[in-house]
Amino acid sequence: MDTSPMITRILLPQRSRNLLRRSHLLQALHEALSCKLILISAGAGYGKTTLAVDFAHELTIPVCWYSLSPVDRNLSIFATHLLASLSRQFPAFGKHALHTLQSLGRLDQTAVYPLATAIVNEMYEVIPDFFLIILDDYHLIEESKPVTDLVNQLLEHTPENCHFLITSRTVPGTLPLLRLTARQQMAGLGVSDLRFTAAEVQALAKHTYGLDLTREQAEALARDTEGWVTGILLSASTLWGRVMEGMPRTPTRTAQVYEYLAREVFQQQLPLVQDFLLGSSVLDEIHPDLCNRLLERDDAAAMLKALEDQNLFLVRLGEKGEWYRYHHLFQAFLQSTLLREDRSRYLALHRRAGQVWEGQGRPYEAIAHYLKAEAYEDAVRLMEGELVDLFFRGEWRMAAEWVEALPEEVREAHPLFLVAQATVALETGEPDRAYMLLEKSRARCAREHNLQGEVLALVQMANTDLLKGRYPEAIEKCQEALHRLEGVEGATKVVVRAYRVLGMAYRRLGDLPAALNHLERALRGYERLGYAPWIAVLHQDLSVAYAEYGDLHRAIIHLRQALRYWRDVGNPAQLARVTNDLGFIHYLNGEFEEAQEALEEALLRAREAGSPQAEAYVLASLGDLYRDTGRLTEAVAKFQEGYQVAERVQENFLMVYCLNGQAEVARLRGAHARAERLAQRALALAQSHHSPYEMALCRMTLGINDYERGNLGAGERELLAAAHQFEQGGARRELARARLHLAFLAFLSKRPKKALQRLAQALETAGQLGYDHFLVAEARVMLPMLRQVAELDEEGIVAAFLERVQEHVSTPEGQEEAEPLPKGTGRPQSDEARYALRVYALGPTQVFLHAEPVLLSRWASVRTRELFFFLLAHPEGVRRDQVGALFWPDLPPSRMNTVFHTVLYRLRRALFNDCVVYQEGRYRLNDQVQWWYDVQEFERLLDEAAEAQSPEEQIGRYQEALALYRGDYLEEFYSDWCQQERERLRERYIAAAMRLADLYLERGEPESAIGVCQAVLARDRYQERAYHRLMRAYAATGDRTAAIKAYRQCVDLLREDLGLDPLPETEDLYRQILG
Repeated sequence: MDTSPMITRILLPQRSRNLLRRSHLLQALHEALSCKLILISAGAGYGKTTLAVDFAHELTIPVCWYSLSPVDRNLSIFATHLLASLSRQFPAFGKHALHTLQSLGRLDQTAVYPLATAIVNEMYEVIPDFFLIILDDYHLIEESKPVTDLVNQLLEHTPENCHFLITSRTVPGTLPLLRLTARQQMAGLGVSDLRFTAAEVQALAKHTYGLDLTREQAEALARDTEGWVTGILLSASTLWGRVMEGMPRTPTRTAQVYEYLAREVFQQQLPLVQDFLLGSSVLDEIHPDLCNRLLERDDAAAMLKALEDQNLFLVRLGEKGEWYRYHHLFQAFLQSTLLREDRSRYLALHRRAGQVWEGQGRPYEAIAHYLKAEAYEDAVRLMEGELVDLFFRGEWRMAAEWVEALPEEVREAHPLFLVAQATVALETGEPDRAYMLLEKSRARCAREHNLQGEVLALVQMANTDLLKGRYPEAIEKCQEALHRLEGVEGATKVVVRAYRVLGMAYRRLGDLPAALNHLERALRGYERLGYAPWIAVLHQDLSVAYAEYGDLHRAIIHLRQALRYWRDVGNPAQLARVTNDLGFIHYLNGEFEEAQEALEEALLRAREAGSPQAEAYVLASLGDLYRDTGRLTEAVAKFQEGYQVAERVQENFLMVYCLNGQAEVARLRGAHARAERLAQRALALAQSHHSPYEMALCRMTLGINDYERGNLGAGERELLAAAHQFEQGGARRELARARLHLAFLAFLSKRPKKALQRLAQALETAGQLGYDHFLVAEARVMLPMLRQVAELDEEGIVAAFLERVQEHVSTPEGQEEAEPLPKGTGRPQSDEARYALRVYALGPTQVFLHAEPVLLSRWASVRTRELFFFLLAHPEGVRRDQVGALFWPDLPPSRMNTVFHTVLYRLRRALFNDCVVYQEGRYRLNDQVQWWYDVQEFERLLDEAAEAQSPEEQIGRYQEALALYRGDYLEEFYSDWCQQERERLRERYIAAAMRLADLYLERGEPESAIGVCQAVLARDRYQERAYHRLMRAYAATGDRTAAIKAYRQCVDLLREDLGLDPLPETEDLYRQILG
């Protein structure tokens, strides 16, 4: 087979002369250019390719275009065209990769990895620029596993300067979308983004056909077509023009624009065809057999084929399938026509369709038709059997739509529907509305003496209390429910539901033994009922409770049971929750990579399911993970986001948890005042809903924060109170952690025996859990205590623990403690911190990576190196637009975006890929990286000198600081942004030098003072302060002539160059020397 590239498929298409520029979408694409993948996904006719072409022509970076076709499912053809597209933009690229392609024997699955390796390696070696690969119509090759695997390999492993834009009619299931999204490396545009707005419809009509549509006409057309551009254009400009030109001549017409067009098409058909169109439009998906049964005829197959041949808005589902559907706009028109012209037939056909679907065991389709037929009793009959299953499959919206479609009098007659509405409200974050509906249902049941219905509403009200953090109220309602149903036959479902809510409430209060008891009773009850969804829920609840209790073995057993069921059912919200629990258990086991993978998947599932509760729990879990692996900026972002979601759905437990998590991060960063404020806020919220466990969590944070600030007494009181509550509630992991900190606090207060006792208790508690890695991580800062206490421990338990802790302390062999870094520098927080930078900004700039200088050729441009120093000067991070305004103020935003990412790529390539991170809308240097920075060291030494108690110590610090000042800050850069900092540092240098000269003079060392003053004057010859001290120093050595000469130099420079007289104190000193 000839696989030579077809040149027209790798040439960037020309812009259409009739192109309507969609500025907001182009801007969105420019904004997304930093992502590895941009996906534009929508059905045919939404303008995907047109937008991609327009975007490609706007870019100033190289664009490698590839228009895909079905023949590209062949790996050889695909790879040949891809390499040809790349080599058109980069002529030096492709020799090695093409040789690899030609040398591979079988071009099947086994060829993917070596081919991808060759392409990636050659990209890294040959292509220095930021560039974009555009793959158009990706859906055409999705069936080819070798091709899609090659694309996946490239998405995962190509260098940072290589980015992809893919257009597709489908969301490609073969792409690693979950991983890319979790890494914030994917952006996309979908149908909702590509739909034309009314304003764009007006612009399109004017631009393409010279027509002036009114706002009302444009809105009608946009609404009727749902913004589908092909539906707007109808692929026939003459028809568009005829219809639109007719609109102004019929100003009284009230029909909407598209309906007018559909009428024109409809009215041109024979009456027999019109009748078939109206009747078959009742069905959303049409099969000849189904259509024959509905319409009581036998020629549906022939009619459908004829309609398809005439392009009468009929779409075949699958190339050779027998199922069809009408375009939704045309179907809506037909249905509205049928309802208006023959309402009785409309209702009868929908009732018959409901009966057909019910007979085929398709209750959902049947319910939808019964509702349209206003056959409410039939709909209610089916709904009562399906609602609960809907809830457990996570299809809250469908359940809500069903219930809302019923007239109010029908809902009122069936209190179960009010409970169903309340359940939907709870799941979608409306607890107050849920409570109102439940109270209404309870009152209705009480009036009708429906005890079980009344108590079911009461238990659901308790569940709402649970969500809002009213744990005692939830327990009280459940106990009332159990009391009222005692001995009542047929009440098992409500009873076991009450046990479940009781168990969850006790868990929130920190009473884990009581929680486990009630949850186990609920599980046994549901097992007797044989109701699988609730059995899965209880396994999930018990998994979390046992994990918190420290019994990970039982937790995993229950979790596997839940996971198996929810995977079979496919409930996205419950899958999100159970995957979060899986990540939580991995986290407890210290399996952090597995935990992150599970939690990122859980977050995507929660968002896909539209379950804010599940999303909030996952965000809190990610916060814990990032905090304990040293990714503090990411941790606080997740805790903040989790708090916001929890606040929106009024999940008070999570609000407390996320506030306390933020306090923990602030404490770890040394921001103790902020940590106290956050922890106190969390404590106040915990106290408002009387949760001892939540209060204990906050008190533990406050206690650690207190003793780290030196307030040992307050810290001990808080930690003892927290430990007592954890012990009472069976929260063994938290108890072990509290006891560890109590041991360290005893060590700090010089009570080694008490420290040993508490440490032994902490290790014993961890031993009951079966894991202690969380103690090992926290104890890395407690090595002095562990070493001292180990000598007192006769059993050797502490010594064994000390050995494990030392294994996790990343210090060089033979060095007891890491050399302290300058104040404010990044400190390695995890295994990711494997790069060492040494940076000089005072005087000639220099950057060393692993002791090797980063040469200018490696930076690729002066701007790249300047961006590095700019980020170094702003550790809090900067927005892209801030950088653009300072570095490229004359460029338009779209081009600035491209230039910025090109320079950013060069920076990362000069150093290492993750040296710059993007978080919360800001770019900053990675604080996981250990670096030494002369500016920070210079200022640290000056601060220490100012605080030193003895002159000897002051002199030592000033000498070290001044030795670092090899010249002005970033003296080779002339940008405005560094001027102010340059002046500030120069002033600090001069002030420090003058203070050092004074110290030398006070100690009787005038020769040393002379050297300092001369060094200052060599940098700034107008420094009168230095001349003043130089005169004093010469006078102190007895060299009156040199002192007078220094005075005259000072006077001449000031008067001749600056037009200034010397200060009075300089004149006074001169007279004293003369005197």
